[in-house]
Amino acid sequence: MYSGIDYSVRNSPVIGKAGLENLGNSCYLNSIVQCISNIPIFRDFLLNNQLFKDIPLVSEQVPSISFRSSSRRQPSPSGSETVQICLSAELSNVVRKVWSNPRQSVSPTSLFAAFRYSFPRFHGFGQQDAQECLRLLLEQIENELSSFFSQGHPTIVQQCFGGSIISEIICAQCQKLSRKEDPFFDISLVVRNVVILKRHSDGYIPRYFSLGDSLNRFCSGERLNSERLYRCQSCDSCDSSTKTMRFGKLPPVLVFHFKRFHWGSSVEKIHSYVSFPIKELDMTPYCDPCVVAGTNAAERLYTLTAVIRHHGKGAGFGHYTAYAKNSALGVWFHFDDSRVTAVSPEQVSWTQAYLLFYSRVDLSNDK
Repeated sequence: MYSGIDYSVRNSPVIGKAGLENLGNSCYLNSIVQCISNIPIFRDFLLNNQLFKDIPLVSEQVPSISFRSSSRRQPSPSGSETVQICLSAELSNVVRKVWSNPRQSVSPTSLFAAFRYSFPRFHGFGQQDAQECLRLLLEQIENELSSFFSQGHPTIVQQCFGGSIISEIICAQCQKLSRKEDPFFDISLVVRNVVILKRHSDGYIPRYFSLGDSLNRFCSGERLNSERLYRCQSCDSCDSSTKTMRFGKLPPVLVFHFKRFHWGSSVEKIHSYVSFPIKELDMTPYCDPCVVAGTNAAERLYTLTAVIRHHGKGAGFGHYTAYAKNSALGVWFHFDDSRVTAVSPEQVSWTQAYLLFYSRVDLSNDK
């Protein structure tokens, strides 16, 4: 069951091995925290930075806060109560506890409360979406950190996750090329519930849909339909032109989100397995040619750092768990709220991924 694992670490007091208590369907936030706390450059900023030392936590301002009451009532500040919220400080506090607590699980009560105060639609105890949680968390931390630095100074969020996509549109009438560069923190990719036939010496053999297939689909040319006609600034024509996308700036950490939920008359989940590399993801085929010419090959190579899986049949219910690689040991752990177990890379590779976190090889400190 644990093939390829150093058995000595399964019950050893490993720093960074602490789980997070589930406070009532808080698994979506717990999984995000475990993943980003195992990204070395982001974690080290949270552990070593002194920006937040004098900022009070929500738990210090509302000492009686609890998510474990029998009434299951959502804790919230009263109308006369002013609560100072800083998600950067809250996240830093939880990550410090995780990386200084070798055994016991950590309660993220203050962070969970601060997140819900910041985003009221996350109130209640229903299941929430991990990708939406990640986006909101990073955007809020980006906004908070921007107030500490002079304008134009990139925050740790930008330095870690900030990349760009270059889109090109060729006018169907005058063939004029238009280029636009847009920022991103994560990339959403289409998943197909198919098995692809691969040519072999004995004929065709089936293979699974892969991350590479999703990236090829993302970067392939798209014909803009009648609902999204492009107006050319050169000839002023409005026609169904062709749009292609390539990666411009590659960030140190790439986050891919698989679109597993199909929203129609009802919400359906795509359960198909998508294969993905653990050791080496080469982004060269998906990059703009100018980017390839201006960067070293090593800057386009990535290794897997963390994975989030959604268990269950639909978006409104289920459970999230995370897999993350401890950079100090080079060992993978499975984080199921407070339960943490060592797993092999093979177990990670066969999980039904929802979010993938890749770190640049030359920055990953990979063992």
